Amino acid sequence: MVTSRQVQEFLEARQQGSTDSETFRNARQALLACDKTEVLAQFETRLQVRDEEERASAIAGLAALYGVEATDTLTRWITDPSSTVRWVVCCCLHDCGDVRAAAALLDRLKHDADCQVRSVAAGALGQIGALEALPDLHQAHQTDFEVDELGHSPSWIALDAMTEVLNNWVTRQIQGTPSRTFRESTGKGQLTGTVRAEGIPIDAEGRINRTLRYAHVPQSSFGNGWASKMDLQTSLIDPFEIEVEYVDPTCVIQRLLIYQRITDWDKFNWSGFSILDPTAMNASITPAHHQIGDSK
Repeated sequence: MVTSRQVQEFLEARQQGSTDSETFRNARQALLACDKTEVLAQFETRLQVRDEEERASAIAGLAALYGVEATDTLTRWITDPSSTVRWVVCCCLHDCGDVRAAAALLDRLKHDADCQVRSVAAGALGQIGALEALPDLHQAHQTDFEVDELGHSPSWIALDAMTEVLNNWVTRQIQGTPSRTFRESTGKGQLTGTVRAEGIPIDAEGRINRTLRYAHVPQSSFGNGWASKMDLQTSLIDPFEIEVEYVDPTCVIQRLLIYQRITDWDKFNWSGFSILDPTAMNASITPAHHQIGDSK
């Protein structure tokens, strides 16, 4: 029989997990060994209390306990009256990365009254790689400029989220021996990816803006860089560059994505850069690499 005290001990251990990870692991394993139905019933009781901090703690605890298996329960609380709880739900769904949460997150992006909730919903949609959310992320980027106390806006988060969605899509498409141009239709639009260059000589210190091919690109045209541990096996010769475009009746989203292997870091094996406006490349392209379409 799962007791309220067991759940409370787990929640307290989770809060101290960064300083006492062993206690947290033991408390988590103890609950995972219990009947899941009984455990969920204890959490449901906590989710009914009036105190928003207790409800938020229960949501975070569920995600820490069950991970992606908690998606269905988490999404039921994404419309909680408390913006704090809604924010925590969206954060947890971001970490779970379950595409089943896309519709609920999209609803929060479009309709939540709190800009921090809208922002974290946008970020979660990017993490999930929700292709169907691209037009709504574009709309948020173009129109949702409300700023929170930290200076962040849904517009700013949506910009990165669009890049992340496109990056996730490209990564799936270039596994193995990819075509030089690849396409996919979504329910709303069309995605196209084109391999533009391979074997690009990146600056020795990894600075994209000091790399000969990209040195002329305005700093404002670059998006955030990234590093990741992912199972990407491709015949493309890195560093390589891919232009990606999403088109539907409401918007056009374009990115230039540059991928590079990392061979000297256990934590990550790929890094990348993004150019938010591929037309910024038009001013000059230095042919110090093999560019697709070169007549040689």
